[in-house]
Amino acid sequence: MRKASHFRWYLLSALLLMACGNNTPNRHVDNDTLAKEEVVDNPSIREETVDSEVEADVRKRITAIYDHIFGQYLATDLPFYADTCGYLSASYMKLYEQILEKDSLQEDIGFFDSDHWIMGQDWDKDLAMRIDSVQVESRSRATCYITITNCGSSERVTLPLVKEEGEWRIDDFILPAFSSSEKKNMQAYLNEP
Repeated sequence: MRKASHFRWYLLSALLLMACGNNTPNRHVDNDTLAKEEVVDNPSIREETVDSEVEADVRKRITAIYDHIFGQYLATDLPFYADTCGYLSASYMKLYEQILEKDSLQEDIGFFDSDHWIMGQDWDKDLAMRIDSVQVESRSRATCYITITNCGSSERVTLPLVKEEGEWRIDDFILPAFSSSEKKNMQAYLNEP
């Protein structure tokens, strides 16, 4: 009798465990649904999605900026400065305006003796920009690495970017080959007597 009651106890326990072991309802999940759920539930995948969206946005914006500016250069042979205020950060523009004010009081050429957009003073019909890579730091900060080709030579340029008023704006022009930051050079120039 004892053996039979132990057997019934084990059988009842086994059935109970089988019934309660998986509280998840059975359902059919296709690969698309599973992939979408993984994105929602996995923070690293969400972050990668945000990074790729920001990168695409940065690439689009930098391409549009340089297409517009180079289009202005290629439409004329005359020296000029393109209207680029909407492409530059507020902190860059503040330094830029201070330099223009300082330069207006001098007879010399002043700080801007070449153009950061074309990496020189002259340009030719082969003026071009290539995006080498984009590093996303956040939804409002990124760095774009580009190469400018002008008059037969190429210059690598690093563009720190900030998002202001809903638009990506260039915060500096850095020439890695010379360890040169235009904003630092602008500040140093303004500090000169």
